[in-house]
Amino acid sequence: MGTGHLIYANDGVLRAVPFDPATGQTTGIAAPVEEGILTSADGGAGFAVARNGTLFYMSGKPAASDDLLVLVGRDGNEEPLALPGGVFFVGPRLSPDGTRVALNDVTTGDVEIRDLSREGVAKVTTSGARDGAPLWTPEGNRIVFRSDRDDTLGLYMKPADGTGVPVRLMEMRGATELKPMTWSQDARELVFDYRESDTASWNVGRVAMDGDGAWTPLLATVANERNAAVSPASGFIAYQSDLSGRPEVYLERFPALTDRQPVSTNGGIGPVWSHDGRELFFRDESGALLVAAVGRNGLEESEPETIFDGSRRYAVGMGFADRQYDVGPDGSFLFFKRRTADTSGAQLILVLNWLEELKRLVPTN
Repeated sequence: MGTGHLIYANDGVLRAVPFDPATGQTTGIAAPVEEGILTSADGGAGFAVARNGTLFYMSGKPAASDDLLVLVGRDGNEEPLALPGGVFFVGPRLSPDGTRVALNDVTTGDVEIRDLSREGVAKVTTSGARDGAPLWTPEGNRIVFRSDRDDTLGLYMKPADGTGVPVRLMEMRGATELKPMTWSQDARELVFDYRESDTASWNVGRVAMDGDGAWTPLLATVANERNAAVSPASGFIAYQSDLSGRPEVYLERFPALTDRQPVSTNGGIGPVWSHDGRELFFRDESGALLVAAVGRNGLEESEPETIFDGSRRYAVGMGFADRQYDVGPDGSFLFFKRRTADTSGAQLILVLNWLEELKRLVPTN
């Protein structure tokens, strides 16, 4: 703002804090300046300030700030789950038998497991570290996760029932992101996404489970390559890359990395294989879910098929990048469903000469 303020909304309240644009730093304490602002669970807020000092905002109750887990059939029908909501990041990851889901709760920084058939939360980690990005082992009795518990990002493994001490599989000093993603067909190698610094691109690496923790790059170029997924049957690895200027999904032979084939044509993220390896699912920029048939020689059809469109409010991921769904052994899909604000009684409110009131409520000097 030209008044020297930074304005933002949180949980239905409009707040202002003194701000110095020359240094990019706040210079005071944030204070509430208006209430009853319509806000959504994903951070959206219905307000604007005109150059003449008029404040416009939509009034209403803020949306619940959590995500609901829903099972969706191939026909698009949703099945309600007896699970509490939460604020999640990256997941969800279904167990190999499809009965449980591993999640990363942002509010606690813990890895959790929830049974799809009943309420309750089982903690896998409670260390106070930044744990997350859970991945089931193929047999379904252990969880691999990322953690900074030793002041260095590493991958750890622990029994899924939360007992025992985590075993460190590898570490990556100086890295800012590290996420276990998929297993080789024989489960002897773990494939992961990583970012070695805040300015580096996303890459894909691999580490042997019977080794000393030494890892090697698998896909490492100037582009961002991530969300790797090795087929359980067809000998391919799928991943997304923005080499073309936007994220698209590709196939390559694994582990040879040959016979590269583009899968998506309208933007694509988060490839996930069916349990028999014959189908590859992904999302496009609109949030639609698509499927491509894959055989021994790669794609069997020239165009992927749309399962359902992007009009549904299922989370796509931060910046159209993260994989925010999973596929069960029965072919159903597990999504995060964003709660939306109730706009039925919303009104457009205009406040004239609001900047003068702002300066009175939150002085800048």
